[in-house]
Amino acid sequence: FSNQSEIINIYPDTLVWISDFAYSYNEPLAKNYFSKKTYDNFPVVGINLKQAMAFCQWKTEQLNKLSNHSGSEYRVILRLPTNTEWESASAGEQDETNIFSPGRAYHINFGIIADRNGFIVKQYKDDGYFYTGPVNSYTAGAYGIYQMKGNVAEWTLTPCDEIMNLEVKPEKLKTSFTVKGGGWDSDPFYLQTGACQFFSANAAHSFIGFRYIVYAEKK
Repeated sequence: FSNQSEIINIYPDTLVWISDFAYSYNEPLAKNYFSKKTYDNFPVVGINLKQAMAFCQWKTEQLNKLSNHSGSEYRVILRLPTNTEWESASAGEQDETNIFSPGRAYHINFGIIADRNGFIVKQYKDDGYFYTGPVNSYTAGAYGIYQMKGNVAEWTLTPCDEIMNLEVKPEKLKTSFTVKGGGWDSDPFYLQTGACQFFSANAAHSFIGFRYIVYAEKK
């Protein structure tokens, strides 16, 4: 994909399954995750922020070509959400104050849980999937959106500096961005709506994907 100033390869980095977990046997995932139909309904991973933004721009152009042919007076726009927009959509999820309480618990895809003594009490596979799961797994939130928390963390357009209460360097805000929702390997803390992780715009991992928003405006 090419914009006016940069050529961007939008294909996922399949080797993130190996680079993220160097001592695990993840070669089958590196080989098959992006190419086999088995994973068609799984979230895309191995995509950095620039690639996700480039996909949204490309998809916007494709949809508007169809819109022009149909004579529609509206233009469709796809883009990544901001941190605030993501949290607003996530607010329709279940009550997270009792995320692990019997009777009010709900099922999501996240990492290992250890007790206060460091002993593992829940493995990756105990939520039904050892790594990522189908995008419509478990139960949708109040807004009908699946897996705002867990499965894969999601890029946002909100730049950040993860060191709090220091003067923010403008150049830092062009390189580091907020990732929301936690992923299949995350601690439960990152499943909270207000929790954030911070990654370089060039970072690609097996636990980060993206979700775009769609809106229309008059031409």
